[in-house]
Amino acid sequence: MSLFSQSAHAEGGVFLRTLKIGMSGEDVRELQKFLNTDSETRVSLMGAGSLGSETDYFGPATHRALVRFQEKYNTEILAPL
Repeated sequence: MSLFSQSAHAEGGVFLRTLKIGMSGEDVRELQKFLNTDSETRVSLMGAGSLGSETDYFGPATHRALVRFQEKYNTEILAPL
């Protein structure tokens, strides 16, 4: 999902850089918070990355949650293309 361009923060739901596994920053925390708003795309059920315990690290759990989000909304994401 390319909602990301080149700065370090998410502002108003827009991510300003491309996020990848291994990166860290407040924009990653905002992505985790966003993903955690839906029980189907939660980063983790407990501990680091879980609702209220979001981290600034984009690891495997964040990646899996993002893939679940993309799969869930694939028609909305891909239809405009």
